[in-house]
Amino acid sequence: FREERGGITITGFKNLTDNPLTEVVIPSVIEGKEVLKIETFGGSNSFDPNAKYVEKVVAPDTVTNIDSEAFYGYKSLKTVVLSKNLSWLGSEVFKDCENLENINIEECTQLEIINKDVFYNTGIVEYIMPESITEYPGIRGCKKLKSILFHGKAVLIEEISYCDSIEKIEFPDTIKTVYKIEDCPALTEVVLSNGMEKVPQIRDCPALTSLILPDGIKEVTPYDFAGCENLSVTYKGAVYENVGTEDGYAKLHLAVMGEEYSK
Repeated sequence: FREERGGITITGFKNLTDNPLTEVVIPSVIEGKEVLKIETFGGSNSFDPNAKYVEKVVAPDTVTNIDSEAFYGYKSLKTVVLSKNLSWLGSEVFKDCENLENINIEECTQLEIINKDVFYNTGIVEYIMPESITEYPGIRGCKKLKSILFHGKAVLIEEISYCDSIEKIEFPDTIKTVYKIEDCPALTEVVLSNGMEKVPQIRDCPALTSLILPDGIKEVTPYDFAGCENLSVTYKGAVYENVGTEDGYAKLHLAVMGEEYSK
């Protein structure tokens, strides 16, 4: 550890026992100074090779900042207890923690930023976001993810992609913008927000066969349904089949534009 700006930054741990350390509990105070930040705690950068055995990490509520890649590659990590006062979570913090299932991120109500690929290739099954986050980065590479619970203050999400197990995504009406949903092979149902004016790009989701567009949609593009050749879209009560093909897309596009289709 090191002292920094009146507090302590954790930079790793050292196991002083002869047995593998399976649980790491970070103290809230070291040498009279509060622990404020966790940095470079990941398996490849840890001071101790026993990092690969760690199954649980507990961070005290004094911690406000966890840097990028802090726990990158902790293969045995299953449970993380985060500080309820956390305000910054860097990119790829838990990337490749493939057995990580339990994490209390929804309790981090001071969290202002969740950066890219925090949970890439982890074992999380349910993604519950804290209400302090209104704009979400991509939820990517969560192969075991079954559900995402959005709260009523969310307005934007960049993408949901490479989530092999998710079957349903439902967006609350507060969400105005979703850029894309991509490579989710088990996805069978998407419920779009009534506040959307632009269709998300929904690509390479072969199990998705039907979608209802809100009446307020004002734009679709040729790329919105690529790789969804069997997808039928309902718009203002009319059904447009095979919108992943050029012909099907053209009919829907013209309907949205208020024009008749002819060929």
